[in-house]
Amino acid sequence: MELREPDRAGRINIGKENSGKIFAIQHLANGDIVLSPMVVRHEREDWLFQNKEALESVNRGIQQSAAGNTKSLGSFAQYVQGEE
Repeated sequence: MELREPDRAGRINIGKENSGKIFAIQHLANGDIVLSPMVVRHEREDWLFQNKEALESVNRGIQQSAAGNTKSLGSFAQYVQGEE
C-alpha cells in the first residue's frame, strides 16, 4: 500500500501506467473511494458482446485467421456504406 495526498485541485496521481485508462469512481458510505478500470465500447458494437453465438463465431474466425486458415472471397467494397 502507498499513501498519496491530493494536490490543491483535489487530484491524486495514480501513475503513468494508468494513463489513458478510464475508471469508474465509487464513493462508499464509509468514506472509501474505489477506482475500477473500465472498458467503454460504442453502442453499435455492444450487440456483439450481448450475442454469445455471434461472439463465439467472431473469435473462431480470429483463431482460424491466426492459424492461416483463410480463403479470399474477393472485394466487399459494394457493401460499404458511408460514415454514420
